[in-house]
Amino acid sequence: MKRYAFTALMFVSASAVSLAAPQPPPQPPPQPPQQEPSDRRQQMQERMTEYAQRLNLTDDQKKQLGDILKDEMQKGREIRQKYQGQQEPGRRAMMQEMKTLQSSMDERVSRVLNPDQMQKWQKIQQENRARRRQEMQQRRQQPPQ
Repeated sequence: MKRYAFTALMFVSASAVSLAAPQPPPQPPPQPPQQEPSDRRQQMQERMTEYAQRLNLTDDQKKQLGDILKDEMQKGREIRQKYQGQQEPGRRAMMQEMKTLQSSMDERVSRVLNPDQMQKWQKIQQENRARRRQEMQQRRQQPPQ
C-alpha cells in the first residue's frame, strides 16, 4: 500500500513540476519572406523606369518622384514593422496609417506631375492595388507550410 501511495505521490509531483515549468511564448504567425535590399533597389529601379516611360517624365520629375517614393517606402516599412505580428485591432490601425501614407504620397506626387500625368499615375496605382490584392488572395489560398 505504501508503495502505491509513494508512486501516486511521485506522479502528482512530476505532473505539478511539468505544469509549473515555464512555457515558451506563443510564436507570431509566419511572415512572408523579406526581400533583400538589393531586390528592393532593383524593384524600385524597375518601377521608376516604368513610371518614366508611362508618364513621360522629365529628368527633374524623375528625381523628385524617386525621392518621394523612397521616402514613402521607408515610412511604409516602419509602419509594417510597428504592427508586425499583431492581430486584428493592430492590423486595422496599420491599414489606417497606410491609407494616410498613401494620401500623403498622392498629394506630394500631384505637386510634381501635370494633370495628364496625374491621371495616368492614378491609373497605375489602381493597377498596382488590384495586382497586390490578387497576390494576397493567392497567398491566403495556399496551404500553410
